[in-house]
Amino acid sequence: MELKTNPTNSQNKNQGETQALPQKISEINSLIDEFILSKPLKANSIRAYKSDLNFFVQYVVSERLHLESVTREKLLRWLKNYPARVSNRRGINIRRFLLWYAESKNFKIDPNLNLPWQFTDPQPQKPDKPAELSENEILQLLNSRKLDTVKRCILSLLLETGAALEELSALKWKNVRLGKLSYVTLGEYGKERIVALEEHSASLLKELQAELKDLQEKPEQVFVQKRSAEVISAAYMAIIIRRATNRILGREISPTELQELSKKKIFENNNAKVALEILGKKKMSTFIRPETKEVDIENLRRVHERAFA
Repeated sequence: MELKTNPTNSQNKNQGETQALPQKISEINSLIDEFILSKPLKANSIRAYKSDLNFFVQYVVSERLHLESVTREKLLRWLKNYPARVSNRRGINIRRFLLWYAESKNFKIDPNLNLPWQFTDPQPQKPDKPAELSENEILQLLNSRKLDTVKRCILSLLLETGAALEELSALKWKNVRLGKLSYVTLGEYGKERIVALEEHSASLLKELQAELKDLQEKPEQVFVQKRSAEVISAAYMAIIIRRATNRILGREISPTELQELSKKKIFENNNAKVALEILGKKKMSTFIRPETKEVDIENLRRVHERAFA
């Protein structure tokens, strides 16, 4: 005699939920792709969303969760495994995805997700500190023959203009003037700023321009791989800078530290208004965030006099 088992109500309910809700990684990834396509995002934002949501997919699948059963409490517990800034950004992106999912697919999710804009408490940002480099060390970086022209040119423009790596990566030859009064036109997010160049950076750019003439097609971008003519991305520039500083100075220095050093020198050598114009910024507070112990009152007085004489 064959025994037949009748599934319980709870089993039936669970089976129904499993069939109705996406559980496979590929199914959730399809939803994520649809979500990203629904937004007018730039390449960097797309990469950030995909990275954060990829971690979320792994979490959902490993915990055997349905998207609708994800709650604020569960997410907070999981996000605490990551550094504060990472968990904050990741939580925001996941929340946006879940709200889009609820609205576009007409599913109910934890209503508390609508309340906070952030999952975690805002983390106070520490001011980025400029690199501590002597004049001799700066000269070593700019003149070392251990580095090719491309690397020295990136370092020189970064130190001289306070440029973001995204600006250098996007820099085109049509935005470079190499004459008696050399300058570059930099900018990001639709903004432009013209920065005069010293002889050293201008000479390096001329040298680089001559080297790129050997390529079959003259590239539009200034910083490209010599063999492939592919644009050097901002991410790869960051790697180049860390490796170069470690090789020349024996210690790794981040692009942000060099950029902050450049801003510091620009502010020291110009009045505040001119410095902000060079950097293409409107507010000084973005750059000057000294701790109370480190405030040099006499220097601040001199800066104020130069700016508002």
